[in-house]
This record gives sequence, C-alpha cells and structure tokens, in this order.
Amino acid sequence: MPLVLLFLIAASTLSSQAIPAQYWPMPKGFRAQTSESPPAELPKRKNPQILVLVYHNLVYGRPGNEIMRDLYNFESDLAYLSRNYRIIDFHDLAAIAEGRQKLVSDAAIISFDDGDLSMYAIAFPLLRTYGIKATFFIISGMLGQVGYIAPAQLREMSQWKSPDGRRLFDFQSHSENHYYFSRLPGEELNRELVRSKKAIEAITGRTVDTIALPFGDGASNPGIQAAARTAGYTNIRTTSPLPMSASSIDRMAVSGFNVTSYSSDRFVADVERMMGRSP
Repeated sequence: MPLVLLFLIAASTLSSQAIPAQYWPMPKGFRAQTSESPPAELPKRKNPQILVLVYHNLVYGRPGNEIMRDLYNFESDLAYLSRNYRIIDFHDLAAIAEGRQKLVSDAAIISFDDGDLSMYAIAFPLLRTYGIKATFFIISGMLGQVGYIAPAQLREMSQWKSPDGRRLFDFQSHSENHYYFSRLPGEELNRELVRSKKAIEAITGRTVDTIALPFGDGASNPGIQAAARTAGYTNIRTTSPLPMSASSIDRMAVSGFNVTSYSSDRFVADVERMMGRSP
C-alpha cells in the first residue's frame, strides 16, 4: 500500500478519536461534582462565604498579559475548587439570598468575562470533565467576531447537559459594547443593558438577569442600579475582590475576584486567605 495512503488512513483515524479534555492526571481522591449536592467531605462552616472568580482569556502556552490564564494553572484551579468548595451559579446565589436554598459550606462561582473563543475551545471541555458549573458574561456586540465565541457555539454550550441532566453553563450579559457605564448618557446606558440581554436570550432561550459591569465601572451607582432593574436585571456583578457572607448578599453589588496569570499555588494561597481558611 502506498505510504501516502497509509498516512491518510492514520490521520483519519486520529482525527476521529476524541481528544481528552483533561490534560493531567486527576488529583488523588478527586471526585467530579456530578449532582446538585457537593462532595460529602466539604467542611461545614457556621457563616459560609461565597467567592465569585472572574477569568478572561485562557491560553495553551505562556500567558502574554496578566488577564490570561494558562491551561495548566487553570486546570489546577478547577481541581482545587472542586475539592474544597461547593460550586454554584447566580441562580443558586439568588436562591441563597432569598432563603430558598441553604448553604452550609463555603462556595465559589466560576465566571468568565467577555466571550473570548477560549471559553469554547478550552474552558468548555474541561468544565464538562470536572462537572463544574460556570457563568459566561458575554459582550453581545462581539459575538462571532474574530477571537470571540460564535452564536452557534454559545447555543451549544447553553444546551449541553451533564450525564445527570444538569445544564452546567449559563450565559449572562457583559453589555453590548463594553463601554464605561458611568460615562454613558441614560438612553445609551439603557440600550447597552437591553440590547445585550435580548441578544443573548434570543440565542439561549433562557432568561438573562445578571449584568457584569464592564471594567467594574459604576459599582454601587444608584443610577446604574436603577437602570439595570428597569431593564430586567436582578443581579449586578462588580470587580470588588472580596468574598460575600451567605447571610448578607447584596445582589446589586456582587463582588468578583479577577484571576490573573500567577501560579495556581499563589491562587490557592490568596483564595484561602480571603476566605479566612488559612491555618
């Protein structure tokens, strides 16, 4: 058989095999969060804390700037979070704030800003493997642009269900054009809020009720809060890098801790310190 034909057959066989989503061995004792109940070994806490983590770009190699997170450290983050926190989303946060859901251990929300294409290429496969919920804040005006997630990819992620039937991935608004909200006149602010909400809802068929402020600008601004409520939002995520107490959640000023390009060891140390879990 000609060598060229052998090569083509081999290449076809390789391309038809699924590339594993997980790149390093699972940590000893790791168990994916495959149901609404977290692993039984999570420590209880009298006043549980909630930390919202904010990722931006993920990369396979070395990060080119501080908002990028490389694959190795991102997967290490997921392993640590899965072992130590109940992973929730903004729907759970609302239920906890309203008393419909009780939190007895520390929790984390994993979120991503902007809608970079790496959310589909890197985050999506890994999160499926780990059985982890995540919220993606989308700049609706950038959908389908070079380097950004496309509407069909967003729809695929939104509709994907875990083996136990859960929708793990939620899509919310990061505005239409990523402007500084505090600099916008009222009508333009309303357009940014309303158009992004409608565009994402049209793709996913699910309600958009959370806005992540571009640049974190306008946090605790009464005018922006009022405009968000009028547009149909019940949660505003800021970039204040602090955990929240489960007993005192301000849904109009939800904090968000930006994860940057440092090592996962430092990430773990910072999170443990912020959550008051350090020895």
